[in-house]
Amino acid sequence: MKPLLIRISVFLLGLMGLNFLLAYALGVLERDVDKRGYAFDRYRWEEFYQLPKGDSLDILFLGSSHAYRGFDPQQMESSWRIKSFNLGSSGQTPLTSWHVLQNAVLHQPPKLVVMELYFYTFMEADQLNNGGNNWLQMEASSAKWRFLWQAFDLYEISALTILPVLRRKNALPYILRKYLRGDDHLDHAGKYKGAGYVERNERISTQQLSSPDLYDELGLAANWALPKHEKAIEEIAKFCAKRDIELRFISAPMPTLTVQKIKDQDRIDTYLQELATKVGVNYRNDTHNSGLGLVDSLHFFDNNHLNAEGVKIWNQQLKEFLSP
Repeated sequence: MKPLLIRISVFLLGLMGLNFLLAYALGVLERDVDKRGYAFDRYRWEEFYQLPKGDSLDILFLGSSHAYRGFDPQQMESSWRIKSFNLGSSGQTPLTSWHVLQNAVLHQPPKLVVMELYFYTFMEADQLNNGGNNWLQMEASSAKWRFLWQAFDLYEISALTILPVLRRKNALPYILRKYLRGDDHLDHAGKYKGAGYVERNERISTQQLSSPDLYDELGLAANWALPKHEKAIEEIAKFCAKRDIELRFISAPMPTLTVQKIKDQDRIDTYLQELATKVGVNYRNDTHNSGLGLVDSLHFFDNNHLNAEGVKIWNQQLKEFLSP
């Protein structure tokens, strides 16, 4: 019996070793992303933890890429002497925002939390990409471990802890291109400007905006918003109220041509407003950018994100809304 157990143990150790070896090899994409200055999640958490521990932060921004590409804390500090930080991240779901907030307040509790609401994140079942990148950068704490157990399923937990090859397996096509074809091209993702904000200066043309994209075929199911994300919104509201932190919701501007493609935009607007009302939070919906002075072909770099000039124009109009 003992020799069998020894062989099984050796076999399992070999598998684990292979797992970490493959994970390292697949990690070339992450290393290349970092070399090009695109490892935004790591940069923002490192900078956040460098802030003096205390309560000097006026505003903490949460949300998807519309947040970290849409709110420029340095501009706000320069214009209004408002100290803020942006902990938005790509595809950040409300469930991830909830746990980002719990971890953030351990280091720097803000006076005001501004959470960007993007309807697409309410439909996201997978937490590994949008939540995992945040979890990996967080400092060790009980809140970090709660994030792991409460937000991720068993597969995702394994990918984040003992089986990193599962998290990095999607890098294989990039690696094959790089080493078989000599093509290590990475799309320009923008420049990290500081305090969590990432800047893009390009402009999208009207012709590009008119081309078919994911919004053309988008159709929402009857119950399109997942319950776990709605519950997360409720928990965020209760958490902020208990800690005497002001909470506000906002939806970032999108190009007019994009909004016109979304067949269920009225349903989306109604749902988000009703959800905000339900939890007693002020909600500003800037998705429809009429009146903001934004032009599709001048102030957006793709079909749903503001460029640097658009951010400057939009942020200047938010002073009253952002005042703690």
